[in-house]
Amino acid sequence: MVLKVLFIDFSETLAGADGLFSDTLSFLDAVKGKYYLVILAEEKADDINGRLEELGIRSRFQLVVSADDYGMKKPEHRLINIALALINDNTGENVSKQDCVLVGDRPDLDIKLGNTAGVKTIRIKRGAFSNTEPFFDDEKAAYNFVSLTDALSVIAPGAKAVKKEEKPEKEEKKTEAPKPAKKARKKK
Repeated sequence: MVLKVLFIDFSETLAGADGLFSDTLSFLDAVKGKYYLVILAEEKADDINGRLEELGIRSRFQLVVSADDYGMKKPEHRLINIALALINDNTGENVSKQDCVLVGDRPDLDIKLGNTAGVKTIRIKRGAFSNTEPFFDDEKAAYNFVSLTDALSVIAPGAKAVKKEEKPEKEEKKTEAPKPAKKARKKK
């Protein structure tokens, strides 16, 4: 079996300022076992790993690669080469760019990174950059979707996103304190 790699941008693709998007967990479940999952981030890997832990999804990713940790910024295409070298070292495989897909939200950073590196690109048009149009040809994604669920048609044909209410793996159950009984109002 050929190892396939799914590079995913974190911010505004999997999560926004308020936490995970509603389709993130079902998407990750649908691609589990089909891809080697890698977060490609601009921020330091320690910061992203911490955020993934907070959200209860760190264990779903095999690798986090940070442009900042290598002294670069997106869309530097060498970031894909570094990630592939790390994957090949970790797995003993020889992963080809043809077996990679990059999913992101920003045409000027994520999509340009994937296109210039020679991997298939999928843009999720949501969040802060949902209305940003590509300015150059290398910023145009091969596929555009409004949700991760819709992107499954290309990423994992036949896979279905689970449409149930899910909680992150490490989230603790929250119990509400009983509300105090309302006092009856006295009429004057």
